[in-house]
Amino acid sequence: MKIGLSRPEIMRLVNDYIEVHGGYLGDFSYNSHADFYPYYCDLDINPFDYGGTTRERFIHILTEAEPRDQVKIIKGVFRRFPIKFFEKEKQGNKKLIYNDFLKIIEKIEGNINPAQESIGKKFVEFDEEYIHKIWEEALTRLKQNPEAAITSARTLLEGVCKYILDENLIEYNTKMDLPKLYKETASQLNMSPEQHSEKIFKQILNGCQSVVEGLGSLRNKFGDAHGLGKRRIRPAYRHAELAVNLAGSMSLFIIKTFEHKKKGRN
Repeated sequence: MKIGLSRPEIMRLVNDYIEVHGGYLGDFSYNSHADFYPYYCDLDINPFDYGGTTRERFIHILTEAEPRDQVKIIKGVFRRFPIKFFEKEKQGNKKLIYNDFLKIIEKIEGNINPAQESIGKKFVEFDEEYIHKIWEEALTRLKQNPEAAITSARTLLEGVCKYILDENLIEYNTKMDLPKLYKETASQLNMSPEQHSEKIFKQILNGCQSVVEGLGSLRNKFGDAHGLGKRRIRPAYRHAELAVNLAGSMSLFIIKTFEHKKKGRN
């Protein structure tokens, strides 16, 4: 879930603050627009990877950027186009827009979860788009529907385990429960506690196994996949957040271990 800029906010930054002339953004040339991201935003973005005018490229880049990078781009805009850059009669209005965007930056930065952001970036890089979609769904459901978020957390971990088993040509029962799926996956990736003799590794990997078993139980108790009756206990946001973050962290660990083994560095 991207808690970043809305479309109207992006268009206000483009049209009302930077301004557009003849379809082009501010005084940017194609080359100076390319220089803007490394020099003013500390971002490795190449606008020449996108089509259209500087305005169209900027909108595309800002729209698809992660919230943390959106903040860097907004701050970069204010460095590149300070209020004094504009004609004197426009500076009062520019100051109002500037102050509004400072509040937007504060809101975005307050909603950034570094762990969730790191997990999300890795899932974007991963081969299977549906894994990232499940993660985004889980984050979206967190505040809206904690029960559904818990179900998505388990679905995410199941999807990652099945992907690894499929890649390793390992057959499995499609109705296999999550703990069994994980144990089979862990065995393929040398992540099973019994595959290690060092006490600390056995302890950590036993903990991973317990986390997976707990996620399965939590979903059975609190998830929305089964009718739980009139007197069911509803999970709080913190329960759902714990489930989603644990599932994301475990999925990230599994994927990175798989990629590590795939490269032959055992």
